[in-house]
Amino acid sequence: MQNRFFNSVLTLLFFLLLHLFSLSAHAISWRQQTGSLTLLDNNKAVIWRFNYKNKFDKPFFHPIYLADRTLITRHQPDSDEHPWHKGLWFSFKFINGTNFWEEDKQTGVSDGTTLLSDIDLTLNDDGSAIIKLILLYQIHKHSMISEKRIISVSAPKKDGSLDIDWMADFTALEAVHLSRTPILGEKNGRSYGGYAGLSWRFSPELKKYWQFSYQQNTLAKQIHGKNLPWLYYGGDNGGVQISNNQSSVTKQTEAWYVSQYMPFISPAFLFAGDQYFKQGESWSLSYQIQIFRQPTAAALRLTTDR
Repeated sequence: MQNRFFNSVLTLLFFLLLHLFSLSAHAISWRQQTGSLTLLDNNKAVIWRFNYKNKFDKPFFHPIYLADRTLITRHQPDSDEHPWHKGLWFSFKFINGTNFWEEDKQTGVSDGTTLLSDIDLTLNDDGSAIIKLILLYQIHKHSMISEKRIISVSAPKKDGSLDIDWMADFTALEAVHLSRTPILGEKNGRSYGGYAGLSWRFSPELKKYWQFSYQQNTLAKQIHGKNLPWLYYGGDNGGVQISNNQSSVTKQTEAWYVSQYMPFISPAFLFAGDQYFKQGESWSLSYQIQIFRQPTAAALRLTTDR
């Protein structure tokens, strides 16, 4: 009787230790520094980092890594080529004619100011997080638009994938005209026109073996300028899907901005036209982002239409 009891206890302890070992083997942790939040894997390697180090700068995600340590975001502030591209980020182009997108290459400052007024971080032991931001968009220190943004990042799943829910509520504090570089067919139109809003600048090495995908369309020219509910960019080792929850306010002007050369994608909410809001009017933008960090999940996504 006693032997049976001790055997049961030993078996229980064995499985408890095995469970604790499993947890430690897959342990993740947080690193908080002034102006940044980083999720680390069990080897203390970065999974993703959220940057908000300058209250007068646009918050952004960079770096983000796949499980095989492939870097999938690009932020090179010292580069001559689009130094204002910030991994995964949001930016207006023009508010009442003032440029919020491009930055002075010497100072790193835009003509229009994106002011981080407040931030609240909720960090969970499983690696999930909720990031709440209050942002003000200012022209000469005068606030034109306020934004309440909630970014919910899931814990890494068994296959390593991550989900990011991005929700933003805007209110016009003054009458505003939101615009972008004109597209071809418009007055002073440019082939590169149409960009503004949520954007992802990918690491340039990915263009060698990743491709865009929406059902059977796999070429950038088949997708650029199209109003589609989602878009996938990936390869054998991983990928990213962005789904766009169109609002009634912007659904007539939204379309995908796609550049294979950079590579770069954006569910550009002003691609097909400008938007005007009166003082006190509000509107919302929301997106779901899925990051497939391992080959199995990426391969499944490439062969499955939604």
